[in-house]
Amino acid sequence: MALAVALGLMGLAAPVGAQGSMPFSIQGGTCLSAARPWLCAVPVGKVRLTLPLAVTHGKAALTSFEGAPTTTVTIDAEAVTPKGETLAVAFSGPCLFLVTSATGRLFAKIYVGPRVLPRLPPYAVRTGDPAANIPVPFGLLSLAPEPVAAALAVLEKDQAAEHGAPFRLPRDFARLPVADQLFVLTNLLRITRGVWPLYGVSARLDAVALAGAKAQTDPTDPGVAFASNYANGMNPVAAMAAWFFDDGYKALNLDCGTPRAAGCWGHRRDILADMGPYGLFGAASIDVRGLTSNPQTAMIVELGIVPPTRGVTYTWSQAVAAGARPAA
Repeated sequence: MALAVALGLMGLAAPVGAQGSMPFSIQGGTCLSAARPWLCAVPVGKVRLTLPLAVTHGKAALTSFEGAPTTTVTIDAEAVTPKGETLAVAFSGPCLFLVTSATGRLFAKIYVGPRVLPRLPPYAVRTGDPAANIPVPFGLLSLAPEPVAAALAVLEKDQAAEHGAPFRLPRDFARLPVADQLFVLTNLLRITRGVWPLYGVSARLDAVALAGAKAQTDPTDPGVAFASNYANGMNPVAAMAAWFFDDGYKALNLDCGTPRAAGCWGHRRDILADMGPYGLFGAASIDVRGLTSNPQTAMIVELGIVPPTRGVTYTWSQAVAAGARPAA
């Protein structure tokens, strides 16, 4: 039995600004000052940003997702003052605009298009690494219904042990495809720690995850911001429990060979990766040897730009309508 971890959260590895007053101002949009990094919604067209002097600018082509067209964002410096730099930014279509400094520090994510952002989860942001592992029983290795139910019980017990809010699953959880089940569990773990829920399950990302499971490695999607996990020999729900609660030193995590290894708690960080309010999810679990005791499970989360118009097979709104929510 082994776990593998993908740590390179491509394109969004830069540290974010400290919480407090926003390090920039924007005319023509709405910002959520409590977000880290700062999250704003602006309409298509031209807006004015006043940014710190160190912010980089130029031309950037941002590729959207799920069949939406590529959008080009043109940034022209208009004036430089001792307090900052005022830029006129023209957006030709829905996109995500990242404001970064010359050192790679991420100041803001600006969503262009939607004027109303989803609500932030009503919980304190708790994304730090735990102090200790909560071991997952080694017997949870099968895809049979009984071990899956047992794995759910372990996951809920571990959630309580970490003082996370209890949660309720959708009424049809047992009938959902594996990818949708892992999506629901991922979002419940995210929102009970104050992290944006992912928007929905992407058919394209399910295929990316399936390719990773078949290759018995972490799924990858070059060119976009993503985080991904892979597990060998566990049913999917048990893999989620191991990724999230049993991922430190002396656990199943192959990338945590020493107490200070960079890969320690890497799976958990991937599950909690900041993808904004429109992040997407994909997952797959298969048996590559024809044995029910050897499933290969993979998942991937990816940066979203605006609510997709196609390609999403199951949304968080659907899960909530079916009863998914924190119980307290």
